[in-house]
Amino acid sequence: EYASGRPRIVSPLYERLKQQRAVFGSKLGWERPNWFAPQGVEPQDIYSMGRQNWFAAVGDEHRHVREKVGIFDQSSFAKYELTGPDAL
Repeated sequence: EYASGRPRIVSPLYERLKQQRAVFGSKLGWERPNWFAPQGVEPQDIYSMGRQNWFAAVGDEHRHVREKVGIFDQSSFAKYELTGPDAL
């Protein structure tokens, strides 16, 4: 991920996610969390030829959402407003 020109567009949850150690990626100008660094892990992508530093954290996130609950910020996704006499 390039660092120049970032952050460009952020959701209202950006600061809260950042405080939770989110490591962001840029998608169409939006800052979106790719993963969350646990304590003791640098909150940044460290590239390698083997498993990346996010591998275990993403596995833990997956397990947590599968067994408990998770929230997904969809602020960067398209929204449609339907209007007219037949709109529900």
